[in-house]
Amino acid sequence: MKVGAIQSFFKSAWDSSCYADCIIKLAAKINGVELTLQEIGYALDRGIDKGFIRFNQKDYNDPNNFYVLDPAGFLACLTGKKFTVEKVRSDYTCSKKEHEVLFMVLSKANGERNIGHFVLPDWDPIQNSNTRKNGFVWTKRIFMEA
Repeated sequence: MKVGAIQSFFKSAWDSSCYADCIIKLAAKINGVELTLQEIGYALDRGIDKGFIRFNQKDYNDPNNFYVLDPAGFLACLTGKKFTVEKVRSDYTCSKKEHEVLFMVLSKANGERNIGHFVLPDWDPIQNSNTRKNGFVWTKRIFMEA
């Protein structure tokens, strides 16, 4: 992807790439590799170019930038393995063959409006996010190798 405004691109990523970031981190775990800035950039580039992640090149402030359109496809693209993904309730217990991404919120009202933050059980894309510290799991995304 060609980036015209570097700071605007990264500001947009900061504002709304948490689900994509969690999938990238999950792919690194599955692949057994360390997550580096180069790997992150490559993953975002591929995700956007292949249509797994929405990004409006004409408007870097578009609130829909970094929306993950095909999470299973994006994870498959990064790992070379096929996956399915399912949205489940917060009380779902993940099996050893499954990978979970948590959607956390600060209030029930935020959950109902899909205002929250995606994290992994052991990792937060924002080092110390308020939602991770003070919120609760609203739903989970469960990835299963197909």
